[in-house]
Amino acid sequence: MKDRSPKLLPVRFSYPEAQSRKDGWGRLTRLSAVGGELLTRFQVERGQRLALTFDLVGERFEDLPAEVTAAAQDVDGYCAARLKFTDERTALRLERALRDILARSGETAPSGRIGGR
Repeated sequence: MKDRSPKLLPVRFSYPEAQSRKDGWGRLTRLSAVGGELLTRFQVERGQRLALTFDLVGERFEDLPAEVTAAAQDVDGYCAARLKFTDERTALRLERALRDILARSGETAPSGRIGGR
């Protein structure tokens, strides 16, 4: 039986427009070539720019520029943020990596979840 639960991808992020702010970390709960969803204990706000660093199937994505398009904090203090990637070249590289994952898993259409259906 296949694991049908979403995978969580660890991610580190920095705040390029706030040099004095320390890096944050969290998990990408959804990922596509154009954006994703981030779950973190760090505060992020709509309109904020982030630089994401993560490894996806052996390929490193470093300082991938993203903009927070929506963010909400839950009662437990976690922030869920929707992200839009802003660098077209890196987005194309990410798209190739995601297509490779899908091809190896035998999926025919992207599910929106990382590494699962």
